[in-house]
Amino acid sequence: MPTYETLNLELKDGLACLTINRPKSANTLNRKLMQDFNEALDFLETDRDTRVVLLTGAGERHFCGGADLRETTPETAKERPAFGRDPFTHFEDFPKPVIAVINGAAMGGGCELAIACDFRFMAEEAKIGVPEILFGALPAGGGTQRLPRIVGLAKAKELIFTGRHLSAQEALAIGLVTTISPQKELMARAEAFAREQLIPRARYALATAKTLHTRIFFQKNSYEHQLPGTGLDSSAGRRQIETYRAAMLRVRDASFPPHDRLQKVLLDEPRTGTVRPRRSPLFSDH
Repeated sequence: MPTYETLNLELKDGLACLTINRPKSANTLNRKLMQDFNEALDFLETDRDTRVVLLTGAGERHFCGGADLRETTPETAKERPAFGRDPFTHFEDFPKPVIAVINGAAMGGGCELAIACDFRFMAEEAKIGVPEILFGALPAGGGTQRLPRIVGLAKAKELIFTGRHLSAQEALAIGLVTTISPQKELMARAEAFAREQLIPRARYALATAKTLHTRIFFQKNSYEHQLPGTGLDSSAGRRQIETYRAAMLRVRDASFPPHDRLQKVLLDEPRTGTVRPRRSPLFSDH
């Protein structure tokens, strides 16, 4: 069985337990951990004995504290190696069920990691949320895409726009987590669910069901199909992104640039791409 620098892997009777082993750093996500995630998932995908994967964090305080801020400076970014495939998408596309056992705080990237899994079992004492906007950033691990599909667009906007975290009871009420339980009983409940409800099911049926659900909910936005050339992956879309990025760099001296200031910078930039024509009103008094 392989070993990893930032993960502990245990295999027992069809269950694979992956434990993020960085408790002194709040189990935060660094490049090595991302690489270990990919290597572990590649191994477990081909391991015939593994039927279900449990993902949790070492210690009692943190499931995953999000990104390791020590790796976010331009200097360290140049030094760190690429970790290859996006681990969040890897968990999502992994053909076997994955249960996030949220034993402690799941903030930012930790929340995004959890919602990339199929089920979320959460300790009653834990907290969860995407607070990136409080620091002038956005969820960068797929949270803007996955969160609305789990809790609905309105609730996802509330959580992302305000950055507030949720208690386990609040997370359960909006459907963000599957179930909650006292921390001491959490792993046992997750294991029991896996053994009683998932392992007895046919491998192929589970893998196919997961693939179909992922493809249905994460297909391209229908508006991009209706309006060719207007998506963010189009040349016009890329130019719009570059314009916005340049504007953000010009106001980077302020931690939270006022909207009107940013809007002025954008308006001063040369217009790129196409301008959508103003539509006529559907109804008129005349």
